Amino acid sequence: MNSIQRFRVLMLSLILIICIGFIPVMAEDGEGTDPSTESAEITELSVYQLDLWDYTPLFQAYVDEVNPNVEINIYSYSIAEYEDRMKIALASGDTPDLFLIPNWILPSFNSYDGIFKDLNDIDAAAVSGIKSRLAKGLWNTVNPTAIDTVSFVPLNSSPQVMFYRTDLFKKAGLPTKPETIDGKLKTWSAFASYGKTFKTKTKKALIAQPISIYESMVQLKSPAYHDDQGNYVGVKNPQIKKAYDYVVKGMKEGWIGKYDDYSLPWEKALKAGTFGVILGGPSTAQDIKEWMPKMAGKWAVASVPEGSYDSGVLSAAIPSNNQNSESVMDLIEWMTETGPQNWVFNEHGLFPANLEALEEKEWLAEKDAYFGNQQVNRWYAKAVQTAKPDLLYRDSSVIAHDIFKNAITNLITSSKADPVKEWAAAGKEAKQVGTN
Repeated sequence: MNSIQRFRVLMLSLILIICIGFIPVMAEDGEGTDPSTESAEITELSVYQLDLWDYTPLFQAYVDEVNPNVEINIYSYSIAEYEDRMKIALASGDTPDLFLIPNWILPSFNSYDGIFKDLNDIDAAAVSGIKSRLAKGLWNTVNPTAIDTVSFVPLNSSPQVMFYRTDLFKKAGLPTKPETIDGKLKTWSAFASYGKTFKTKTKKALIAQPISIYESMVQLKSPAYHDDQGNYVGVKNPQIKKAYDYVVKGMKEGWIGKYDDYSLPWEKALKAGTFGVILGGPSTAQDIKEWMPKMAGKWAVASVPEGSYDSGVLSAAIPSNNQNSESVMDLIEWMTETGPQNWVFNEHGLFPANLEALEEKEWLAEKDAYFGNQQVNRWYAKAVQTAKPDLLYRDSSVIAHDIFKNAITNLITSSKADPVKEWAAAGKEAKQVGTN
C-alpha cells in the first residue's frame, strides 16, 4: 500500500464524522469584458481558503483583469476545521484545484509523498520565475533544499523583529535608537549582557518569552533535531543545549521572565510594563497598539539578535489529481506578483513574500506614529530579506521541538522542576521520535 493509499484509509473515517457543507462563493465576470472572449470556454476552478483571510476580492480581480475565461468557486473554513477539511478532500479524492494552506499545518502532510503536484512538472520556467521573486529563506522553509520537488509556493512572509520599550531602555541607561540597538545586539551573548543591566537598573525582566528565545536560537544551526532521513541528531547539535542553557540561566538571573508566550498572564504583565522586549512580527505591532494605545511613542523596532527565521503564513498547493494544473499555475504565479501581494498586505496585514514589494520606496518611507515615527517597514523588509528558513517544518522535528518546549514550560510553571532532569527527560523522549 503506497503512502497516498495509507493516507486515504486513515482519513476516510473523518468523512463519517464531519459534515461536508461547502458554501461556494462564485467569482463573477467583470464588466467590459472583451467581446472576443465571450465565446471562449470557461474553466471552473475551486479554492479552499481560511475564512480569517478572505481572498475573494483578489480572485475577483484576477477574473476581471487577467483571465475572464475562468470561474472561481471559493470554499471558506475556520482555522479549527481547515485541516480536517483538507484531509477529507485528499482522502476522498474530491479535491479543490487549489489549497491556500496555513503553513503551521504543513508538517501534518510531510510524511505523505505524492499528495501535491510537483509544480516543476507543470511549468518549471514559471516555478523558477516565482522562486526568483520571493524571499529565499521563506522559499526554503516550505521547499527544503534537500527535497527535489516543489510542492508549495509561499504567499506571505512572517519576519521576526524585536520590539522594545524606549522609555525603559533609557531608564536602564541603554541606547534607545534602533540603529544603535541593531549594532549593539548582534549576538545573543550581547542580548544577555543587556538583560543583566536592564534587570539591575529597572528591577524588571528584559523579556518574558523564554520559548521564543529558545526557538530563535535553535534555528541558527541546521539540521535542528533530525536529518533529512529522519535520524535524530539533537545530541550532535550543540545549538539545542546552548539555547536551553541560555534560557535556563536567563530565567534564573531574572532578566528572562517566566511566562508562556502570549498567555493571559504574559499579556497582563506586558500591559503593566513588567518587561521591555517582545519578539514578533508585523501582527505583533498591531497587538501592541491595541493592547497599549496610550504607550504611543514609547516603542521602537530593531532586528532580532543573530537574525530571524521566516515561517511564512500561507502557501499555495495543487493536489496531485488536479486536471486544471496549467490554469491554477497561472493563478498562483499572478498571486506572487507585486500588486496582489500588496493587496493582501493592505487588506489582511499579511506581509509580502515578493522582494520587489519589499523595496518600494514610498512604502519603505512610511512613518509609524505609534513607534515614534520610525520607518518600521524597513525593519520588517530587512528581516524578510535576510531571514533563514524555518528548520522545524518536518513532522518529526516538530514533535521533538515540542518535547523540549514542554521541558521549558515545566520550568516556567513549576518552581520544583529541575533543569537538569527536564533536559535529560526531553532528550530521551526526543531520541525516540523519527529515528530509523
